[in-house]
Amino acid sequence: ISGTVSQPVCPWRGRLTMDPPLELINAIGISGNVASSLLLHEADDAAHIVYPLGSTLVIRNVEDASDQIFLRAHTQAISCVTMSADQTRLASGQRSHMGFLADVIVWDISDIKAPAMLHKLSLHKVEVQSLAFSCDSSFLATVGGQDDNNLVIWDVATGMAICGSPASHDATLVVAWHNTTPFALVTGGLRQLRMWSFDAENRKVRPKEVFTGKEVRDFISVAMDPSDAFLYAGTKSGDVIKVETGSKRMVTAGPRKRLKEGVSSIQYNAATNQLLVGSGAGELAVLSTEELAPVL
Repeated sequence: ISGTVSQPVCPWRGRLTMDPPLELINAIGISGNVASSLLLHEADDAAHIVYPLGSTLVIRNVEDASDQIFLRAHTQAISCVTMSADQTRLASGQRSHMGFLADVIVWDISDIKAPAMLHKLSLHKVEVQSLAFSCDSSFLATVGGQDDNNLVIWDVATGMAICGSPASHDATLVVAWHNTTPFALVTGGLRQLRMWSFDAENRKVRPKEVFTGKEVRDFISVAMDPSDAFLYAGTKSGDVIKVETGSKRMVTAGPRKRLKEGVSSIQYNAATNQLLVGSGAGELAVLSTEELAPVL
């Protein structure tokens, strides 16, 4: 057989063009996979909610769902997010690939309609597990995931790390500051609950264990009362442990009927002196702060 074989001609050859990337216009819904990630920002002219959507932070007007702003700087899925008490700063942490650093990004939201990135903080490996601003918004505490498990304190103004320490011998899952001082904080995790003193001048953090007696728990959420006299820690087993911060000893535990899939979120309502708790199964409960019993 002789002759040549003709090659098929692609009708698009020479005519391929690169279209611009798709622009995200609107986001509908929230997955709720990131614990305590739905935040409310209240201003004189409007209220906004802030929540993660993959590697993007969404800022949405409560009254107008089409009024949305998207904050994009993370390279992987966001794993935690928090807002400062004065509502001028936002911080978000992410997951990363094994062996790579996971970024924390601090945002300036003093003008919620024109947010801007302030700092990108890179020390934790693989994942940022939890983060929290101090009561005066001067410091940011971050905790790495199980492959890192370090507690780091940052200066919010400069974006520089002040000090750090291994958070515990086992995985740490949550961090929170006291309400009355920027020099005390709490961490909780697998079978451990710790109260820390922060010495900014000497760049040190020092832990003290909370004594819970025979009650061994995995702690996944934390709330302080307004005076910092008592600490309330939510557990994976579905109850809340009340701790006197002065003695660092457990006072009581409750409720008797535990919430399903753990107490994933806990808030102290100063107006009623009650606890609002949420479970991993979507349950909500109001508990008394004295006996941790359900309020009917």
